[in-house]
Amino acid sequence: MNTFSKATLFATAIALSFSACKKGEDDPFLSLRSRDAKITNTWNLTNIDGKTTSVNKQPQITVDPITFQTINTIKTTTTVETTTFSGSTKTVSSTATVNDNGTITTGTPESTNYTYSQTLEIKKGGEYTISETSTQNFSTTPSDPNNGVTETSKNTGQWNWADDNKAKSILVLDGDNYDITKLSKKELVLTQNYSYDNSSTKNAQTQGSYSSNGSTTYTYEAK
Repeated sequence: MNTFSKATLFATAIALSFSACKKGEDDPFLSLRSRDAKITNTWNLTNIDGKTTSVNKQPQITVDPITFQTINTIKTTTTVETTTFSGSTKTVSSTATVNDNGTITTGTPESTNYTYSQTLEIKKGGEYTISETSTQNFSTTPSDPNNGVTETSKNTGQWNWADDNKAKSILVLDGDNYDITKLSKKELVLTQNYSYDNSSTKNAQTQGSYSSNGSTTYTYEAK
């Protein structure tokens, strides 16, 4: 094997070795620290971007005024809720659209703003702590008694990796899975996807059904 071929083979091997360190979609290309070493840190929340769509179907029974026959219809309420956080302001907004036997009505959007902070401490040994402070500043609900109320909380639980020891791309916090899209010395990005649907166990015509699907991304920076 000539010198050029050896150099090319060596460079390829190094590149493959470095790329193997890249687990999350936005992870840095090269990292010499282990996943455990990088994630065990104190992280301050800097951004939230979330959206959830819920569909609630409820049976409606009406009587035809001419034939007096019973008519079964479905009233569907679709609610879209978004959660954002940047700087120190957290905003939760929702809009509901009702389809009542073909008559569609969109409700007035509702929104609540908070002054918010969150710190996530992931410790060696499998323990984590989330500390939160939230003050409700404004709500579209008239005379909301929670305006101006400050709440603080500190919860401790257990963390582990959901996937194999080599990949370590899914973080589990007390049973909830979070995909790690970026993990570096200074930044942690977690995405939680969730889905619920009870329509398979319900008779929509007589019992109704409920489903909810969404995704929320949390961005943290090292403290």
